[in-house]
Amino acid sequence: MPVYNGEARLRETIRSIQRQTFKNFEFIIVNDGSTDRTPGLLREYARKDKRIRILHNHPNQGIVRSLNKGLRAAKASYIARIDCGDVCSPRRLDAQYRYFQRNTHTVLLGTQVNRVNEKGKIVGWTRHPEDDRGIRESLFYGINAIAHPSAMYRKIKGLSYRENAYPAED
Repeated sequence: MPVYNGEARLRETIRSIQRQTFKNFEFIIVNDGSTDRTPGLLREYARKDKRIRILHNHPNQGIVRSLNKGLRAAKASYIARIDCGDVCSPRRLDAQYRYFQRNTHTVLLGTQVNRVNEKGKIVGWTRHPEDDRGIRESLFYGINAIAHPSAMYRKIKGLSYRENAYPAED
């Protein structure tokens, strides 16, 4: 998870990861040169939860470089993405991991996404294609087929985000 000046929503996002029913994970957070209270909050969480690893950029280097720094540091076979300010269902990592175990040909997957307001009330949802054909058709028309904060993918050697393709680095 990259974060830059995310103190307002950081706690909510971290707690949603800590509450996962799947417990065997590393949570890499890349602090991208935050100037607010983000660094202190991250130290506090990392001190209490050994699964949390904090990396720092000095100065701010942007989301793409932060994502790539996190990818290089990751030890796990799967990468699950989340952005500061997003929250996920407590069963997200477990469900996605089990799907990968049953579907060894799958490289990337995502979920549908609820949209919530600042009070946490669901105000809508985003529907994404659910099969290979639908994903390919969406991509052909330049439509995002997978919600990035719900994406999980197999770690592949040399995999990285494209630094020259912002905001479509994923």
